[in-house]
Order: sequence, then structure tokens, then C-alpha cells
Amino acid sequence: MPFTIRTGVDSAGIGNAVPARPDYNPTGTFKPNYDAAGVMKQDYSGGLRTFYIPVDGTGIVTAPQGPNGILANSMPGGGNLGRNTFRGPGFQNWNFSLLKSIKIRESVQLQFRSDFSNLWNHRNFQNPVAVMSSTSFGQNTATPLTDSRLILFNAKLKF
Repeated sequence: MPFTIRTGVDSAGIGNAVPARPDYNPTGTFKPNYDAAGVMKQDYSGGLRTFYIPVDGTGIVTAPQGPNGILANSMPGGGNLGRNTFRGPGFQNWNFSLLKSIKIRESVQLQFRSDFSNLWNHRNFQNPVAVMSSTSFGQNTATPLTDSRLILFNAKLKF
């Protein structure tokens, strides 16, 4: 899922903080976060679950800061970072059904069915927080979209 990093303040000077994007810094720092075992918190598709970008001007995205260290409202026209330039975690959800019909008599059938939602029990995460002024910038604070397998068994008598 693509996402856009935003400054979170009216850095473009248009009276609205929502569309304000930072500047792209090609030599800036960008680090995916690692878990306690030293494994990168990234899914199999190469998407980011969490990341770290310094907001002090040395990151891959930069925005002007005021004297107090808070992002400033001083980028006329906005930043040059493109829209949807980062990719969040991938989404994978496999659903599967099995059906077995048993003929008891010519006009009577017994059907057994099993439905599996999220068959491989894959956890699907939402995009990380992409607002630079947030204290949880780069972290994945939302609950997973799907995180458990559901199995439904049923039987049907047809006559």
C-alpha cells in the first residue's frame, strides 16, 4: 500500500496542514527498524512496517525547522517529495473452502463444508504513521488489518 510522508504543519503556507509534503534529500538517512532479534521489521514484499528518519534535516525527507526545533511554516509552494513515494507492508489474505457431498438416497444428500479465512494465518499491517510532526512518526501503531485465521465448519442436509 503506497503512502505519502507529510510534515503535519502548514509548511507550504496555504492554510491547511494536510497536503504539505517535505523536501526529498537524496543523501539523507533512512533506516528500517529492527526487532529485538535483529531482524528487519519488513514483510516479504519489501514493504515497510516501521522506519526511522531523523527530522533534524539529515533524513531522506526534510522540512524547515523553527528556532525551537518544531517544524516551521516556511516552504512557499510546498516540498518536492512525490506523492505515494513509500510502500507500506504488503497485504496477503488467502480464503479457502472445501465441500464434500454424500448421497444418502436418490433425493437426499448430506453436505459437509469447511471455510477458511486467512488460511496461512498471515498478519496484515496498516501503513506506519507518516506525519513528521507526530511523536510516533515511522511507527506502526494501528491494529493489524487481519491477524487471525477463522475456520467455519457446517453440515447441510438437502432433500
